[in-house]
Amino acid sequence: MQGSGTCRDVCNDLDIPCLSWDIHQGFDACNPAEFSATDAFDFIWSHPPYWRQKLYADDPRDLSRSPTLEHFLRRYGQFLRNCARALKPGGKLAVLMGDYSDREEGFVPLVYHTKRLAFAAGLRQCCTDIVRFSHGASGSKKTYRTSFIPGLHDTCVVFERPAASERSRP
Repeated sequence: MQGSGTCRDVCNDLDIPCLSWDIHQGFDACNPAEFSATDAFDFIWSHPPYWRQKLYADDPRDLSRSPTLEHFLRRYGQFLRNCARALKPGGKLAVLMGDYSDREEGFVPLVYHTKRLAFAAGLRQCCTDIVRFSHGASGSKKTYRTSFIPGLHDTCVVFERPAASERSRP
C-alpha cells in the first residue's frame, strides 16, 4: 500500500533498499498469497486507504471500496496478519491511519481498529503514537465522504513482531 510513493522515493534518495507495491500495480496486500513465504522484512511502512472516506482505486479489491465497515475490517485484519507474518522477529510495522466521521456510520475509529487488529495478529505496539497534522493540506479534486470536514491529522502507530522467545511469555 505505497500510496503516492513518497516512502519509496525517500528510500531511493537515501540509498535504502525498498520494495514498493500497490493495488495500482495489481498487488493486493490483503491476499495472503501475494506475500512470499521466504521473504522476511526488518521494516514495513503502510498507509492503507480509509474505508469509504476517499476512493483510492477502481479495483474492487481496494479497501476503500469495501461495501461495509465489517468487510473492510475483515480484509484490513488479513492485511495486518500478512504483514506480521512477513516481518522478521523484532521487525517493525508502521501504519499511518486516521479516524473520521462517515455520513452514514458516524465516527469511524480506524486507529483503534488498527491497534486491535494488530494485537490480534500477534504484534505489539513498541512506541507512543506519532501524530501527523495535515495543516490544511487538501486538494480541490479530493472527494470525501465525511460529515463535514476531513480529519486534520493521522496517527502513525509502530508495531513490532516479538522474538519467538518473547511470544511465549505471559
